[in-house]
Amino acid sequence: IRTTCTLPEEMEFVKAEGPVAFQYENGKVSFDSFLSLPPGENLIYKIFCKAISPGITKFSSCVNYYEVSYKPLIDEEGTTVYK
Repeated sequence: IRTTCTLPEEMEFVKAEGPVAFQYENGKVSFDSFLSLPPGENLIYKIFCKAISPGITKFSSCVNYYEVSYKPLIDEEGTTVYK
């Protein structure tokens, strides 16, 4: 399981937390792969940002795992950024 999140231009990366290490580069937070997740269990990833300019934008995340590697799971969350 590999998770990547894209921050909108209106936000600045502060820090990230999760069950694995991460890398941040050019507005993207990429968490290292997590090998196995038992049924009924959850993984929690947190990304902390601060507003740098106001606007209506969206935060997106993408999850890839070997069972559906041909089609990643993508989620986008609209948000209003206030400064």
